[in-house]
Amino acid sequence: MSGLWRRLGSLRRRPGFEREMEEEMTLHLDQEIADRIAAGADPAEARRTAFRDFGRVAEMKEAAREVRGVPRLENGLRDLRWTVRGLRRTPGAPVVAAVTLALAVAAITTVGAVIERVLLAPLPYPAPDRLAVASERRAGSNTPNVVSVPNFEAWRERLRTFTDLAGLVPDYLDLQVGRPERIAGAAVSAAWFRIIGVPPAMGRGVSEEEATGGAAVIVLSHALWREQFGADPRMIGRAIHFGDKSRIVVGVMPAGFEPPAFGWLGPGQRYWLPFAPNPDNRQWGRFLLVLGRLRPDASVATAGAELTAVAAGWRARTRPTGLGARWPGALETRWRGTSGQPSSRWAWRRRP
Repeated sequence: MSGLWRRLGSLRRRPGFEREMEEEMTLHLDQEIADRIAAGADPAEARRTAFRDFGRVAEMKEAAREVRGVPRLENGLRDLRWTVRGLRRTPGAPVVAAVTLALAVAAITTVGAVIERVLLAPLPYPAPDRLAVASERRAGSNTPNVVSVPNFEAWRERLRTFTDLAGLVPDYLDLQVGRPERIAGAAVSAAWFRIIGVPPAMGRGVSEEEATGGAAVIVLSHALWREQFGADPRMIGRAIHFGDKSRIVVGVMPAGFEPPAFGWLGPGQRYWLPFAPNPDNRQWGRFLLVLGRLRPDASVATAGAELTAVAAGWRARTRPTGLGARWPGALETRWRGTSGQPSSRWAWRRRP
């Protein structure tokens, strides 16, 4: 129930959340612009290319609102407020009364759907209660944040309570075949396919060698494969053109597969590219989402304690200053109801 109350509470804290989201995106954009200017780019060109590569800000904001809030309920409440104002101006209007009644029925249906999806429906992955999200947070704050590549590498090397850790980054591509459109996806570590435990229906996932070498390969969602390529069974090994670059299709995920959606990563992912740490992205600051699978004998408490210890050791060795000195680890994990079934949404459980 804590996850449900937190989502409902977001309605009251909406201005603060919007302000935090705007500050977070501005911080990432300013850092990207500064990095490009430091690399020798013209300030105007650096700003233009940073906004282009960052993707559609409005889409990212909308995805964040869907993950953190209850969008259907918010839309219903907004429509209800507009209806009440209209009823005051034209009291007794039967049309307005009928609309209000329809909205009330819709709100009841929405609440039932939210309860079923948040509390009852399990995630479509093997052992979903073993999935956890590792994040950074500022010392003295309970707000989770994205992770730097050096911290991700340190966690992956030192954490023993996880069987695997994977880095994820939201991504957007302009598809040039079939019906041209801009589609959303993610760049993921090769371990991501092992962590979710859902093998592709055709082909395979991204290999460690492809991720490390930056190979131009791609895994498609079942919906993208069906809608854009007519469910062609010969897609494996075929090159797809995205702008001025082509990628080789190595796999197609099964029908109905829903990837984990958390942080800035929305539920509408339609493809997956390889991601691996390299000298360039190690300098980008914090931008990674980190998903892991706990070992069968590990608990949330032991994983949180280990994560905090590794973060403390990392700070002691590197002796960061400024903001970098105030980001210990946090852990996000699944909530389990009295029925023993995990919920179908992510809920924060912060560890000291």
